[in-house]
Amino acid sequence: MLGILFGKIINLPSIFFFSLVCLFGIICLISFILKKQIISYPALFLIVFFLGAFSHQNSLRLPSNHIANFVSQEKEQVLVKGLIINDPVYSKTVYGSGKITFLIEAKAIEESQFSPSGSVEKGKWHDVKGKVQVTLYNHFDRYRYGDLLELRGDIYRLKSPSSPGQFNYKRYLERKHIYALMSLKQKDSIQLVSLNNGNPIMRYTLKLKHIFKNKIYKFLPKQNASVISAMLLGDREDLSDEVIEDFKDSGTMHILAISGLHVGIIVLILLGILKLLQFPLKINYILTIVFIILYCLLTGARPSVVRATVMVCVFLFGKSIYRDPDIYNSLGLAALILLFYNPIQIYMAGFILSFTAVLSIVYLTPKIEKKFKFIYSKNLSFKFKKIMMYFIKLFSASFAVWIGLMPIIWIFFNIVSPVTILANLFIIPISFFILLFSIILLILSFLYFPLTNLMSYLLNLSLDNFLNLVNLFSDLKFGHFYLPDLNLLNFIVFYVGLGFISSNSFFRFSKRKLCIIFFILINIIIWPNIYNFYWKENNNLLEITFLNVAKKDSVFIKLPQGKNILINTGERIPYNSGEHIIGPFLWHKGIKTINHLILTSSKSNYIGGAEWLIKHFNIECIIDSGIIFNTKTYFRYIDIIKEKRLRRVEIKEKNLIKTQSGFNLRILSPALKLVHSKPKSNDSSVAILGKYKDFNIILFYDIQQKEIEDLLKEYDKNVAIDVVRIPYHHSIKKQAIFFLEKVLNAKIFIMNCFKEDFDKQRKNKVYFTNKNKVITIVTDGNNFKIRESSD
Repeated sequence: MLGILFGKIINLPSIFFFSLVCLFGIICLISFILKKQIISYPALFLIVFFLGAFSHQNSLRLPSNHIANFVSQEKEQVLVKGLIINDPVYSKTVYGSGKITFLIEAKAIEESQFSPSGSVEKGKWHDVKGKVQVTLYNHFDRYRYGDLLELRGDIYRLKSPSSPGQFNYKRYLERKHIYALMSLKQKDSIQLVSLNNGNPIMRYTLKLKHIFKNKIYKFLPKQNASVISAMLLGDREDLSDEVIEDFKDSGTMHILAISGLHVGIIVLILLGILKLLQFPLKINYILTIVFIILYCLLTGARPSVVRATVMVCVFLFGKSIYRDPDIYNSLGLAALILLFYNPIQIYMAGFILSFTAVLSIVYLTPKIEKKFKFIYSKNLSFKFKKIMMYFIKLFSASFAVWIGLMPIIWIFFNIVSPVTILANLFIIPISFFILLFSIILLILSFLYFPLTNLMSYLLNLSLDNFLNLVNLFSDLKFGHFYLPDLNLLNFIVFYVGLGFISSNSFFRFSKRKLCIIFFILINIIIWPNIYNFYWKENNNLLEITFLNVAKKDSVFIKLPQGKNILINTGERIPYNSGEHIIGPFLWHKGIKTINHLILTSSKSNYIGGAEWLIKHFNIECIIDSGIIFNTKTYFRYIDIIKEKRLRRVEIKEKNLIKTQSGFNLRILSPALKLVHSKPKSNDSSVAILGKYKDFNIILFYDIQQKEIEDLLKEYDKNVAIDVVRIPYHHSIKKQAIFFLEKVLNAKIFIMNCFKEDFDKQRKNKVYFTNKNKVITIVTDGNNFKIRESSD
């Protein structure tokens, strides 16, 4: 692992690291022959170290015929021949239409050229390599692993996210060696070339998986079947958002993601079944190894499953030859196998969480258990003492995993769930029985139908209570917290402190030394926060940031005294802007309270993300137009306001919103008569004038050009406007920007939609928020500067 990180930091050619591997390999060989262990062991360490650096650099090198070299960030229609290399996922879009997603290993690509008549002319074929993630929309044919296809559709590379804190899906895919995406609509062509290609073991394993899945959905209702399918087979596409949210908030998401816990439970069940069949112990171990390898393939060979599979195989193999394997060596071997296959996994959340969880259990659980040894010495009945020992072990493991993973989960997901410790005491034992009942149900479904119905009834009953229990834990007050980004220094201090406290030498320190160490740690944590508060928050700078949210923008205003204003929240469907763009941006900024949330329209593309933000942030006041829209998004927005009992203010023309920092907002429109006469029109949208000392900004939203002109007839032309946010829709012609410039004497214009004629004629004065950039204006009230995320 150190070698991989070294290779990332020291960006040298892979041949350099390979040369070092060869050099130290020769040294190690010579020293081993000469029996110079003092040289051979360090040389062996350096071989592994530089091999890690070599594998990292080599994994980043793409061959000249890689698919990534034939695609760009702009969509281009091409013909690609490729082999499906995973199990296709069939699901629905948010609009209810069918969708199929799968990976192909590209074999060839044809650059299609279009003639003036519109007919397709054959271009040049290129042999290529590399993975492509394919999404088919409105296609109803069934495709399987091993199908060789010819697909004509749009191919492209993802762009990096523009908003700070936003999930980098491009980097996530590239770490899985996926550099291209392809989308096909119903009208696009797809042709099946041949069947049954690929690995036959994987092909038959996936067929078995589909048989199991069909059996599960046959005997269980959809919601319960989706939970079993996730827990047993790794298929999570049918899980509802509500179920996922409950597991996430209760800190029990690991139950739905197949990991070492599931592998361990299934191993126990398999060993129990084989023991009942009275096979010899060694045969039991060998058969369990075979079954668990097949199970690993059946569930998609995820890193967590591969790690657990390797550890189980090493453990059982050691048992079969009467040796007790070392858990740390088994864990190291699992990591070595995974990283040899893909060194980039070391940066992925699943890999880090999986290995940290096991290390936490192995290292911390025994130390926590020792704190309860006083219970073992009490004069209790043997039966009661055994029950107490079980819950102590379970609590110790649960607490060890929670404390070990807390900072990592905080960094990746901005959530901390103390309720996890309590929830696992109940959820994990129930999970064991649910998986046991599920396996029995699958076995009985091939054997005896009446007993199958009885088992499906018991499993349904267990699942209903199981989901109700998860929901109960997720709804507990203070059970989970959404927090801003964790400071890297605090992250390091946490693990250093945890290692120090859990060490055997901790209790041998004097109280004086402990007080000094505690004082140092507290200072390390507190002083950066004091610096942030007094320097970053209490300065005289006003920051206005424009975030691109689908076809609109959201404006975040950070006031000089640390308060803030958020204007509009983007869409909820198909991509929740609050969850995926605005929320991560605010967490990245260290913000968990929104002082004023202003919504300039009641349309879905302005208020869609508000529901999610209200759930996960502290909103002090909501200000909107008060216009009612008959949409699901609007009524969900109203319901969550009532549920949270938030303060809601209706904005009207000429209202003034004052802040203590000196930044004031004046509502320019809509007029009351316009709101009542045309409540659903674009002109019912709000227009706002912001003023901070000598700096002025006007934010026009969906208001149309004629209304803008009427509004500005009464405008004080002696007040110079520095920045104008221009609305964009069909009624805003290209002359509007010249009109606004003439009337307002504005220096900067900001638009959401890119328009070539605006860009050419006002190149230095017009900024576009939809060009994958975050635009930020910083001013002290006199002068201002503007920067883009790509600067």
